[in-house]
Order: sequence, then structure tokens, then C-alpha cells
Amino acid sequence: MNEGTDEQRLLVAAIATVLMEEAKGGNLEPSTGRAMGRSWSIDHRRSLLGRDSLEISRSKRSSTR
Repeated sequence: MNEGTDEQRLLVAAIATVLMEEAKGGNLEPSTGRAMGRSWSIDHRRSLLGRDSLEISRSKRSSTR
């Protein structure tokens, strides 16, 4: 076999592997511990850090840059 045919077979094998892995649907998802939490929790964390409340923050027209 020549070198071009070997490269094509490797390419086909790589593409097939990627397609099979995508078909499994085993995507990584963040753990629940990384979620921000309820609005009450977020608001109290913001107040402890000396920031505006969540209500005020969400009612502003645009974010401060």
C-alpha cells in the first residue's frame, strides 16, 4: 500500500471515532455545587461583599465596565 492510502484510512478512522463518541452523548456537565444558587443566596453574598443588592443590580440599564 502506498502512503496516501494509509493516511486516508487513518483519517477515516479518526472521523469515525469522533462521530461514535458524539453519538454516545456523554457530555461533561458542571456539578450542582457550582451553580449560583437561589436569588436569596446570591443577594446575601452580594451584600456581604458590600455590593448593590441583586434587585438594584438587575434593574440597571447596563453593566458597569
